[in-house]
Amino acid sequence: MNNNATPDNNFSSGNPFPSGIPTPLGAAGGLLTGVGNGLSLDFPGRRIPRSQQVSLGIQRQLPDNILLDVRYTGNFTNRLRTTAYSGAQGNIWINGTWTKTQQLAAQNSPNLYNGSVVNPFYGVPSVPASSQLGSSPTIAVVDLTVPYAQFPGPLGDYDDPLGKSWYNAMELQATKRLSHGVSFRAAYTYSKTMQATGYINGWPYQDSSLLYQISPTDRTHVFTLTGEYNLPSLRADDGAKKVVGAVVNHWELSNVFTWQTGFPVGLPGGFQYLSNHSYTPTGGPTDEEYLYNCNGAPLTCWVPFPNNYYLGYLPSRIGTLRQPSMPNLDVSIMRTFPIHENINLQLRGDGFNVTNTVLFSGPDTNPYDGPPVKQSNGTYSGFGTVGPTQQNFPRILQISLKLRF
Repeated sequence: MNNNATPDNNFSSGNPFPSGIPTPLGAAGGLLTGVGNGLSLDFPGRRIPRSQQVSLGIQRQLPDNILLDVRYTGNFTNRLRTTAYSGAQGNIWINGTWTKTQQLAAQNSPNLYNGSVVNPFYGVPSVPASSQLGSSPTIAVVDLTVPYAQFPGPLGDYDDPLGKSWYNAMELQATKRLSHGVSFRAAYTYSKTMQATGYINGWPYQDSSLLYQISPTDRTHVFTLTGEYNLPSLRADDGAKKVVGAVVNHWELSNVFTWQTGFPVGLPGGFQYLSNHSYTPTGGPTDEEYLYNCNGAPLTCWVPFPNNYYLGYLPSRIGTLRQPSMPNLDVSIMRTFPIHENINLQLRGDGFNVTNTVLFSGPDTNPYDGPPVKQSNGTYSGFGTVGPTQQNFPRILQISLKLRF
């Protein structure tokens, strides 16, 4: 209760299971184990995912102590656990045997399959009266059109290790060794990550193959620049300059700069897209309309499935439209003061996100949230809009003093 802040009455009374703890049946029932209820299981023979990595590159020494590294990198993984999209249930079901023709017939006449008929399992001694089938004199028509009707609903494993992923990348890296007080490393990656880890339609009609689509963690471009710079020292000949030099000399400056494209934008699940317009708004994405909202009326082109038998066809995400992304810069400055042969004092200042750049979340993907509405604080709410929630830390400045011995 109260968002899990307060235990419910059973727990607060000290008797969390007033009716007792059900005794596991085990396999004593043989083929009748679990009869009368749905039976979906975590894959008992789970296989560890297998990854195959490939790397091929060349290096070239350039002037000014710069090393250039160019390489291809690949990572190919299989035995991934599979999922389902667009409201489809699970993966490879033993009783997911409908043909596409049957699914289309149910799509056009859903009431015929959602209707109830006399339950042939009702009153059968081997079907427990407390089970789903044993407690009702009627049964949905759809449950009698698939094999193993004594187990209503999807039957089988819901996370079969059938999934695969493919990562291909070109990596460029330039590294400058420390000379003249300067060292840096610049790295750029151009990559694509694809995956086939689920189905659009799962039960009672099962897609013949996994959905091949962009990975939710794909980033096409990633650039990082790290560097260290020994600040110039003041040559001190007289007493005044020596005092100034003692303060300003021997400081080291370092930075980490990162820029990368955003993750793919997800699409609404359980909807049809009835428009010829691209998912990207005219003129490009904005906070007010990051995902095309059908001229302010999202439900005119994002139409919900009319029934639970409707065949889904949209991927769960797209690579042509990316979530917001912002560059980030972290800077550090430090100096070490020697005190004794094995004792020194380090003064350090760090700045994270020093430009105080705000990274917002991806767009609202629920068409029922309606058209964009401008809030009093200048942000927007509604389908396709980018909300005001910040996804990164604001600027953080810290100073530390460390004694090392």
